Amino acid sequence: MTPTPKTRTITVLAITTIIAFPYVLLFSGCASSGKLCSGEVRTFFVGDVPIEMVFVEGGTFMMGCPNSEGRNCDGSNYVVHQVTLSNFYIGKYPVTQEQWIEVMGTEFIDRWVGADKRGDNIPMHGVNWKDAQRFISRLNSKTGKKFRLLTEAEWEYAARGGLNSNGYRYSGSNNIDDVAWYKENSDRGTGLRRNIQPVGEKQANELGVYDMSGNVTEWVADWYIKEYTSSPKRNPKRSRFAREPNKPLFSFKLFPNGLLGPHPVYGRVLRGGCWFNVSNSCLVFKRAAESPKSREFFIGFRLAMNAPSRTHRECEIVGEPKDTALAVEGILSE
Repeated sequence: MTPTPKTRTITVLAITTIIAFPYVLLFSGCASSGKLCSGEVRTFFVGDVPIEMVFVEGGTFMMGCPNSEGRNCDGSNYVVHQVTLSNFYIGKYPVTQEQWIEVMGTEFIDRWVGADKRGDNIPMHGVNWKDAQRFISRLNSKTGKKFRLLTEAEWEYAARGGLNSNGYRYSGSNNIDDVAWYKENSDRGTGLRRNIQPVGEKQANELGVYDMSGNVTEWVADWYIKEYTSSPKRNPKRSRFAREPNKPLFSFKLFPNGLLGPHPVYGRVLRGGCWFNVSNSCLVFKRAAESPKSREFFIGFRLAMNAPSRTHRECEIVGEPKDTALAVEGILSE
């Protein structure tokens, strides 16, 4: 079904023009400065449901656990190393159930998501890595765009605030209660059951991105390899499985049904911690992993997209207006 076009007013050098965009709005943020800068938001629509993507200007940062974190570091797992990234977009929030339903329907939620964990603005969860890829594939078919998962390096860079970073331990603050739902506050002070929470209710980080610490832990694109310093230092991504020497393929795990069975040692990377984790699990450099087939109630995901390499422009319209031609010179503002 063709989505209802979204109508927006655009002011160009004091001239007002009405344009219908089928899937995407203009940039908002510092567009009037003539610079495409970190924190600007680009909004897409699938049906009537918005997907907000935040521009992240690439740069070089030190990835890993600094020595000042002491016991929070775990040997080679968190060795600090220099990484350089290109520009990209990141989802302002984790993918929500409203977005999931618009793309995938309700069958999965009806089967896998508990009644007390449902809601339009609740993060989609209980999905495995392959489920996330199916969602992205269908979303791309519906919108004609190229959404994807973040790489692990992109995730950490954005969680730290990118070029706007203030060096916080959690994504947006040194005080976890400001920015995250975790073990100590996800009961909302009731003393009752802890639970997943709606997106965007805590403070954003330096880029204007929400919920990167806590709430749901997030799938990223990479395979987990402990010695991650061996990865390329420019736009690193571990897209291929690589077995570590003398490490078995499987261990044994006690599953929720009480049965002991084989569990893959190698998995896809998870980042951010979740609503029932302790605070240390929500630190910006903390890493975890699960089998790409694992559907856990605390796991969600966040979208990413490639971005233009340039960061300066004189005039730019995002997307092509349907059945409308507009050529202007100047600065755009929504």
